[in-house]
Amino acid sequence: MPELEQSKKQSMKHIIEVATGRQEADLCITGSHILDVYNKEWFTSDLLIAEGVICGYAKSGKGRSKDVVDAKGKYLLPGFIDAHVHIESSHCTPEEFSNLVVPCGTTTVVADPHELCNVTGLAGLDYMIRATEGTALQAFFMVPSCVPSTEFEHSGAILHAPEIAKRIGHPRVLGLGEMMDYPGVIAGSDMVVDKILEAKKVG
Repeated sequence: MPELEQSKKQSMKHIIEVATGRQEADLCITGSHILDVYNKEWFTSDLLIAEGVICGYAKSGKGRSKDVVDAKGKYLLPGFIDAHVHIESSHCTPEEFSNLVVPCGTTTVVADPHELCNVTGLAGLDYMIRATEGTALQAFFMVPSCVPSTEFEHSGAILHAPEIAKRIGHPRVLGLGEMMDYPGVIAGSDMVVDKILEAKKVG
């Protein structure tokens, strides 16, 4: 463990050295148009990367680096984040979904697999988590809040507060999925309130 901590420390120091201009970067991407998402404008600059982290910019053609990639006028921008998606609605496996969306710029999703979990319960959520490991897509999940969708449905699975509690603390589970049972919320249904309170335990 001390060796791992020392390695992390050296990596952080290298990033700082590159960011301050005291060391050359591992990689410089030159000849690109970069999107400034805060000021909503494009600018031209060399992009400096160290330890897989964007460390800063340099005037075009002035970036110091071990390796240089010429973007030849292409555009660089942050990966898109799809904050609400149902992967199973695409009729693709999670692996194939990743293969399709990442080349188009979506690098992260927050998925609510309630359609799958309506039938399979927590096993469906577990499958989604496993199937997206090792893909190019960074996938996070919400625990479905309405399984079944209504009390009149009998799709095969039921998730009450105790079941939700089993997954709500998982590092790739961010919270409770869309609460479609708004009549239950308005009526203050014990079942619905219990689910919401379970999710609030982890923030």
